[in-house]
Order: sequence, then structure tokens, then C-alpha cells
Amino acid sequence: MGQDSKKLLFDLKMNGSCNSIAFSRDERYLWSVGDEAEIYQWDLKTRKCVKKTADEGGFHTVKLAISPNGLQLATASKMGTINLFNVNPYTQLIEDKPFKTLGHLTTAISELEFNATS
Repeated sequence: MGQDSKKLLFDLKMNGSCNSIAFSRDERYLWSVGDEAEIYQWDLKTRKCVKKTADEGGFHTVKLAISPNGLQLATASKMGTINLFNVNPYTQLIEDKPFKTLGHLTTAISELEFNATS
């Protein structure tokens, strides 16, 4: 919505439901994730999806977070799996594969956040 007018500016459509979103530091990109375990990266200037990445091992992804330095993205699934992805500092595109997967959690994840130093 427009900050001053409270009017809807545009829609972005993804497959399945949207469970979580996060903005890049410069607010040019928006990442979204949902129950289909796919991460969508949207360019807000062109209003197009610039990249779609599988959330490997994720089932019904429920949370998404961007690190404060903007160089890592984390996803969390209903099954307790957390995937950590690198974000290219030059293109700001998410890497295709997670660099770390934490699969030893036994409960669903309800919150996901990086610490202040990323």
C-alpha cells in the first residue's frame, strides 16, 4: 500500500500461499516463501520475480529472515528444518543451494531472526 494514501500499489502472485516475507536492506527486493517450499525473489522496481529457488528439504516453509548485513537468508519449515542461503553482495540474488542446513529440531518453528551482527 502507498505509505501516504493507503492505496494498494500492485500485487505480486506466487504459487501456493505466502507465509512469510522479507525486504532487502535497500528495499529493492522482496523475498517471499510459502507452503510450496519455494523462495521467490521479487524486483520491486519491475514488479517481477527475478529468481525462484527451492527450499531444499523444506516442507511447508513458514518463516523467512534476512540478516542485518543482507548477505544471508534463512528459511524455517513446519518440520523444524532451517536452511541458510548466501545472498550475492553484487547481484543481491540468493544462491541456488543452502550453505548450511539445520535439521535436528523436532518441533515446528514459529519465529526466525538473525542476531544484530548477522
